[in-house]
Amino acid sequence: MPITTIEVFDAVDIKDASVLFKGASVTDPFGCVGSLDAETEIKTIKKTCGGVTLKQKSKPIQMNLKISVHLQLKVLREIFGITNQQLKEGVFSYGVDSLGKDFTFVAREVDLFDDVSRYIAFPNCSSATGFITSVTSGEEEVAETELEITCLPDVYGQFYYEAFVKDLTPEDAKMWMTAFNPEKVQKNAGNVK
Repeated sequence: MPITTIEVFDAVDIKDASVLFKGASVTDPFGCVGSLDAETEIKTIKKTCGGVTLKQKSKPIQMNLKISVHLQLKVLREIFGITNQQLKEGVFSYGVDSLGKDFTFVAREVDLFDDVSRYIAFPNCSSATGFITSVTSGEEEVAETELEITCLPDVYGQFYYEAFVKDLTPEDAKMWMTAFNPEKVQKNAGNVK
């Protein structure tokens, strides 16, 4: 399959966001994403002599995501560990024993100018904050939930994957959005770092 050469990609919209919780076989719809910001946390390694830096390298250690979203209730409960264990039917709780599930986050970024889409995946995610809820009476627009997510390296040492939809086989495109597995995007499947 020939690879499409794309010089510029202007992500204007984010669509089809989903999460695959650890142990699940298919993704759950995430919700309507308003914004997604990803920032890499860096560890700096220096060689100094007499107080002067002679060499320096920066190495990524994790990625931090901030997502504004109208979150699906099932996904919110799984991310934060809000359960109905030991409770009557229909009652859910969040407390000191609440433990959210790890997950993979996938979505499709859209460039409306050139009609191009790119799939993105963060394969090893967990919530970086506790459950936050906010309601404002009388507002004309429902507030989005602000989620902070930590992305750690997967078994291949990667935090993030991307591919233009045009460059994927139909099978890989379906796998990406329904059950992303980093092993299936490796040239030589099974070569774990």
